[in-house]
Amino acid sequence: MDWWTTRRLVGSSFSSPLHRSVPQKVQVFADGSASAWASYARLAFPSLSMTVSDLRRMYKVPDGHRNHAPKNSQALASFFNISASEADARRFHLAMGNRRQPSVHFVGPQGPPGVEGNIDLQWIQAMGNNVPVTYWATPGGDPATAHEPFLEWILELANSTDPPLVHSLSYGENEEDYSAAYQRRANLELAKLGLRGVTVLAASGDTGVQGAAQAGGQPPRCAPFAAVWPASSPYVTAVGATMVSWEVCNIDRIYAMGSNSSMPFACPETNVGEIVCSTQTGSMITSGGGFSQRFARPDYQAEVIEEYLSQVKVNRSLFNATGRGYPDLSATGANVPIIFENGLTMVGGTSASSPIVAGLVALLNGERLASGLPPLGFLNPLLYSSYQRWPDIVQDVRVGNISGSNLLLPSGSIRDCAEGFEALPGWDAATGLGSPNFKEMPRAPSGEGSLNASLT
Repeated sequence: MDWWTTRRLVGSSFSSPLHRSVPQKVQVFADGSASAWASYARLAFPSLSMTVSDLRRMYKVPDGHRNHAPKNSQALASFFNISASEADARRFHLAMGNRRQPSVHFVGPQGPPGVEGNIDLQWIQAMGNNVPVTYWATPGGDPATAHEPFLEWILELANSTDPPLVHSLSYGENEEDYSAAYQRRANLELAKLGLRGVTVLAASGDTGVQGAAQAGGQPPRCAPFAAVWPASSPYVTAVGATMVSWEVCNIDRIYAMGSNSSMPFACPETNVGEIVCSTQTGSMITSGGGFSQRFARPDYQAEVIEEYLSQVKVNRSLFNATGRGYPDLSATGANVPIIFENGLTMVGGTSASSPIVAGLVALLNGERLASGLPPLGFLNPLLYSSYQRWPDIVQDVRVGNISGSNLLLPSGSIRDCAEGFEALPGWDAATGLGSPNFKEMPRAPSGEGSLNASLT
């Protein structure tokens, strides 16, 4: 099921009803337009750098940058009758001082708004500024066993004459919960969507190396490690979670913002910045990652994974060292603010990370479309080849480990593993290549091999 459970408060959470916010102010934009926004009496989040403007700054999005390509598009996948509140999204952007976003196009049966739907909608809009959103709900599946109808959703996209260009998926299950034939067909359709210019991003999971660990599904396990699909598919871009650390590195322990938890650390020459999102450093969840048990390592990852495996000391009997490694990218997934049922609430998980990165990909598509170039489509081959030439397109995450657990599980299921994948320089099975550096992603229309070059 969804990575964030139905429990409303996550971590150092608080909920502040919107109508209690006080003075109304006006934000004037460069083009002379204005938007009212609410100034909360206590808009001091338990984790700093978590407003929309702060996150856009952290991922190096220029101030005021927004989509201007009329044919650009982005979408969210939804199952089990979970919808999103467009009214809450408007309140969120009002509180954050954002411009009003284009109206949402809802596809499929829509139930009542849920936390998961609100996370997805508010943050893909926040990062994919002014890119129209489709909220795509697919019926079917079995909520009792946490079995989402992934193939049915993919086939709906495949049969669409004009599917949205970027899709964020905040759901996943253990690989073994679906048949190999089912997954092969899904992977085939995902590859075909990529050739049509469609990019699919998937959350990597919230229980470290222990799998999806959803209610009704397989329990968490430490041996062998459990891979999560569709994130483990070679044809999606898997997104893990980070959290923000204090950026003052003159001590021998590192603290996560909004947390009293710490871990020993030998400080590098520069500030630490983002670290792996983990229960061991104060988060409610641990970002998922690892290696597929079913899908072979794709060529686009070969070099970076060999480098990682030459350094990692995890027992090889616990994972498939020849499998597809994930995640590919990461973004913040702890103490993320949303509006739910008219209240300001802190949430977390890779359910937040995936739409954050998806929105940035949609912004890149907007620049390509405005320059007469095709959309990015299947991102991974281009992402990894660009990284080899321009490593600054990402911000390397080098601190942390995904041996932790998920504190939202039943108490009897919460345990850390003795081993897990750690973050190291370069690609790793905890955070992938790192978090996006939008400014450094080569965005000029020319530049062979760059993220703005043609895939053909």
